[in-house]
Amino acid sequence: MVVSEIVGFLFRILPVPEVYVSMSVLVVVAIALVHLGSHLSDLSKKNEGSVQFVSYDSMKTSDVALFPIVAGAALTGLFVAMKFFGKELVNKLMGFYFFAVASISMAYLLVVLMSLRETEESIKESMWFGNVTMRFPIPFYKSVSFSFCLLHIIGFFLGMIISALYHTEKHWLLANTLAAIFTVMGIIEFPFVKYSHCAALLGLLFLYDIFFVYFTPIMISVASNLDLPIKLLFPRNQLCTEFSLLGLGDLVIPAMLLSNLRMSGRHYKKTLVAYGCSLFIAVFFAVYFKHGQPALLYIVPAILLVSTLGALIKGDFKEMVGYRFVVEDVKEEECGGSQEEAEECDETEEVACEQLQDIDEQVE
Repeated sequence: MVVSEIVGFLFRILPVPEVYVSMSVLVVVAIALVHLGSHLSDLSKKNEGSVQFVSYDSMKTSDVALFPIVAGAALTGLFVAMKFFGKELVNKLMGFYFFAVASISMAYLLVVLMSLRETEESIKESMWFGNVTMRFPIPFYKSVSFSFCLLHIIGFFLGMIISALYHTEKHWLLANTLAAIFTVMGIIEFPFVKYSHCAALLGLLFLYDIFFVYFTPIMISVASNLDLPIKLLFPRNQLCTEFSLLGLGDLVIPAMLLSNLRMSGRHYKKTLVAYGCSLFIAVFFAVYFKHGQPALLYIVPAILLVSTLGALIKGDFKEMVGYRFVVEDVKEEECGGSQEEAEECDETEEVACEQLQDIDEQVE
């Protein structure tokens, strides 16, 4: 009731059609989530002392080529499953999966948020971050281990509660809460990708989005019938009976490039503004034509053009494209605990650095 009154008040005070208010709110929320995710990704990666590999090859050329193919196959698989088994069964099965993902994502997000307020020394002394490691032997395979702390447990149960409430109430605010968690964690956990690979992947997904929206019914059908927190929602009327929606892919995929720019400290703000403007144009045309629009059709050219032109004008295009993220701090205990394993990590890092230097020399 309170939510409906707030939505109604918002519609009354703004002298534009309700549908434009709805889409504008989604755009503002999307920009905020992308900015938050990029900021946390930058801080968490630069504070990560356990990383012992150079991250320039976190996504290879073959990975870039396969990404839209795998995404298209997954999307088509969902579409076919809904046709043969019905959307109710697919939503129920996927609901169990997202219940687990929401709990795990909330656990890790809480740790990330809390750790940013602490120093390395305070984290070691705090009971909240004290790790407990559990190992499980697997027959015919090495043992699998994972570590968790008190914050992981709190976040896990908090995620379970939010997810359970969503599956019970199906309220759009709970759906948006889970979608926001997935978005921010998706941006944080996405590995560093160098600029050229970002541009190539965005170009392929640009074509992917156009194909599945304009030439097939698959994208719109799946987005409309999949009742899962994989989209941002906002009511189109005070009764909250109709909703505008924005897929999380239109946030997480562009954030890959924005995170790169954020980490390199080059042209991030202007590219973020270009992202927001292009997203608003996409939703405007979706409302005007009364047909879903491939948002990447507008987003990809905007962010690539602005970042490239900004670098060319400033004269740091080579530095922007050649930026590599390297973590030099390798801790012995995080390499496995033994001196031999620590030395192996050092050797791996040296080989990776030598490979990076060879690549840079070939480029020059």
